[in-house]
Amino acid sequence: MLKRLRLFDFRNFKEQWVDFSAQTNVFVGDNGQGKSNILEAIYLLLTGESFRPSEVSHYVKWGSEAASLRGLFENDQHEALDVFLKIQNGKKTLTVNEKKFTAQDWRRMDPPILFSPESLNAIKGSAEERRALVDELVLNLSPIAHQTHQDFRKALRMRNKILRDHRDARESGIGLGAALEKPVDKTLALLEALNPKFLELAVIVTQQRIEALRKLEPDVNLAMQSVSEGFPAIQLQYWISQQPAIHYSHQDIHNSLQKRLKELQSAELSSGTSLVGPHKHDIVFLFGGNDSRFFCSQGQQRSLILAFKVAQIVYHRKVLKRRPILLLDDVLSELDGAKRKNFVELMKTMESQIVLTTTDYDLPQVFSSTSAESQISLKRVLDGRVTD
Repeated sequence: MLKRLRLFDFRNFKEQWVDFSAQTNVFVGDNGQGKSNILEAIYLLLTGESFRPSEVSHYVKWGSEAASLRGLFENDQHEALDVFLKIQNGKKTLTVNEKKFTAQDWRRMDPPILFSPESLNAIKGSAEERRALVDELVLNLSPIAHQTHQDFRKALRMRNKILRDHRDARESGIGLGAALEKPVDKTLALLEALNPKFLELAVIVTQQRIEALRKLEPDVNLAMQSVSEGFPAIQLQYWISQQPAIHYSHQDIHNSLQKRLKELQSAELSSGTSLVGPHKHDIVFLFGGNDSRFFCSQGQQRSLILAFKVAQIVYHRKVLKRRPILLLDDVLSELDGAKRKNFVELMKTMESQIVLTTTDYDLPQVFSSTSAESQISLKRVLDGRVTD
């Protein structure tokens, strides 16, 4: 739970302390005033990364040399966590309780669950966006999975460099004939040495995604019915090389990727990039057996993603036995009245701290409750300033 947040020379904020309710916190204001910057600050403190594509230097307020964020948290074990992030010279320095942030600290933090307009568009967006949905789920729940993904990315970069260097050498040596055979042999030897480790990591990353989707599917269906009754069954499908692979075993994944590495070897040498691996896979949401990308309306697609995110919260609780902070970046305005009401009621059952932004000054009324224990904090945001 976040208790207080300090922003200093961050984005369009000069210096601001913000207090938070243990339940619902609503930040209201017009577009471009800094509402999303508050959510970004919380996300940065809890994950070390932003949910918005940006250079690190862009976090620093124009005209300033450095920025800093401080969050005073209390986790479900009632530990007080003073998280401090300094941003200077394009680098981020993170400390917890005045000590350098370590991998162990990740286990003490409650990773946030983010709802954003971008995530609502994931179904009809790119495969990369859908992979990001699943990776957010996997990485937030396991430091080991986080390390595996980092190791895979490193192996992928090494492999791509080998292929890119080969392509560049080939293009610069066109017309040399047999003289190119030696570079090919050298490239194949390098790939042969790297491929076993690359394949091992690719299989693990793929299996982590598939297992997460399998466990998530029942809760996605429950959440979907809560948001909007009458929807058909939802199936989460994982595709490898345009083939359904949600029921693949570890060995099935290994065999499939190994086979594709052999089949696409020539294509990889020509293109100069890795064409096989989890960075090329896709996730498909089946809506009553049909691909939701083509058979669902925009409203149905958004309901699907909301259900996926709600299921992510439930799964988070099951695995970590803790309550994540929910960050909603102006997503409720994307829903019609009935779905918005149902979604808010569903959020209340999550028993998590909620921080949301909106341009709708009437929205806080949706969160009103007859419970005497209900705590709704309403703040206005104007030009980088937060007021009650």
